[in-house]
Amino acid sequence: MSESKDTRPAFSLGALQAGAKSLRETEGPSSSAGAKGDGETEEMNATLVALYEKFSGNLDDIFEELGEDPGKAKVGSCFWC
Repeated sequence: MSESKDTRPAFSLGALQAGAKSLRETEGPSSSAGAKGDGETEEMNATLVALYEKFSGNLDDIFEELGEDPGKAKVGSCFWC
């Protein structure tokens, strides 16, 4: 005996269109949500540059100063090499 298999898609075009419309109408996060002010970003950048220059870019010394483990910071830093 052969069983007939339903070859119709498990979704309808109307359902897809309704879902797409719903996504388009969804509001995203506001532009200021989680954004740092320019002054805060510049201060962070200056701090990182000073730390880098203090240790001449030596990651072991930088991470030791921060009390952190360099982990993946040193491994595979050049992903296309």
